[in-house]
Amino acid sequence: MFRRLATLVSVYPRWILGAWLLVVGVSLPFAARVGEVLDGQPDDPPGSIAAEVRGILGARIPDSDGNGVVMVTWLRPPVAPLERPNEATDLGSEAATLSSGM
Repeated sequence: MFRRLATLVSVYPRWILGAWLLVVGVSLPFAARVGEVLDGQPDDPPGSIAAEVRGILGARIPDSDGNGVVMVTWLRPPVAPLERPNEATDLGSEAATLSSGM
């Protein structure tokens, strides 16, 4: 297969170059409109999990700019939240301490 392709390219180099130029010429109108088609979306969609997490982190860590990384680790498997009532406040204070140290 590659031998045939190599033979074609070596025997008809101008035809291959012409085909590439034709492809580039046909694609130029599409390239000129790429700015109209592509659109960045810097905000999270309303009601998404990402927006909910960003809201929770913003409430717990008021000094954050919203572009932080959160790492959650467990020394043992997690248990029901009612068995550890103070952990949420401890986690918030630890996260605030970490974010202020950056």
